[in-house]
Formats: sequence, structure tokens, C-alpha cells
Amino acid sequence: MDLFLTQSIVNLRGSGGAVISLFITHLGDVLSITILSVILMLWLVLRLRLVQAIIFSAGMIFSGLFTQFLKLSFSRPRPDFFSSLPQDGFSFPSGHALGTIVFFGFLLFIILENNYRQWIKSVFKIALPLLILAIGFSRVYLGTHWISDVFAGWLIGGLILILMIKLVKYTEQA
Repeated sequence: MDLFLTQSIVNLRGSGGAVISLFITHLGDVLSITILSVILMLWLVLRLRLVQAIIFSAGMIFSGLFTQFLKLSFSRPRPDFFSSLPQDGFSFPSGHALGTIVFFGFLLFIILENNYRQWIKSVFKIALPLLILAIGFSRVYLGTHWISDVFAGWLIGGLILILMIKLVKYTEQA
């Protein structure tokens, strides 16, 4: 099933789709997520949301370390059919999928918890989940991950995100 679904997505490739997918996948790479994380952490600190900044920073660091631990533990090779990106390291779980659900999910939580206008919240409620899905899809489309790697990244990242949100809510009640 994993092979069939992954190859089905890879077979959709065309020249225009590859360019778009490369752009989208770079939105979820380590450099992009690190830069965005520093910006969000500084924004939280400047708004005196120190507990949120600490929980966010700890969650992002934990996500990166846990991803590497899992990749080394499972040592799953990447798909061996044509990849549009040179990749090193192991495949399971997708770090892009895991990191983006933690980062963009926490960003969405922050936006929804603040007093922004409803239309702004609505835009982000649609845009950020679509971005998370697009980044995950791009990893399979470009041939760098099995679809199960992406699903596992979303699942593990989702669990980390839930823990981070629960910690924020717990500390706000204490």
C-alpha cells in the first residue's frame, strides 16, 4: 500500500509541479523553520508571553531531536526511485511533516488565542493546515519520502503539538 500510494503521487510529476513543489518543500526545511521559529519566539518574548516562548522553543528543539532519534532508530531508506532532490539521511519519519505541524500548528494556536479579527483567524485556519498538507505532499511528490513517513511525521508532530498546547493552557490556569 505504501509503495502503491507513494508511486502514484510521484507519477503525477510534471515540470511545473516540480518547481512549485520545490518551493513548497523549502518552506518546511530546517533553515526555514529555524528562521521562522526564532521570529515567533522573539515575537512571543516581546509580547511578554515568556511561558509560551519557552514551551514553543522547547517543543521545537524536542521535535528536531526526536525526529533524528527516530530516523536513526528506524534507519529506513528513502524511496529508491527518482528523487527531485538530493537527500541524505533516513526517511522515517518525515522531519518536514513533523516540524511543520508543530510550528504552523502552534502558530495557529497563538493566532486563535489572540484578539485578532475573525476574518484573520479564518484565513489562518484555512491557510496553515493547507500549507502543512502541501509541504507533506511535496515530500512524496518529489520522491524523498514514503507516504507513511509523512503520515507518521504528522501524527508524531500532532502529539507533540497537543502536549505543547496543553502545557500552555495548564500554565495559564496555574
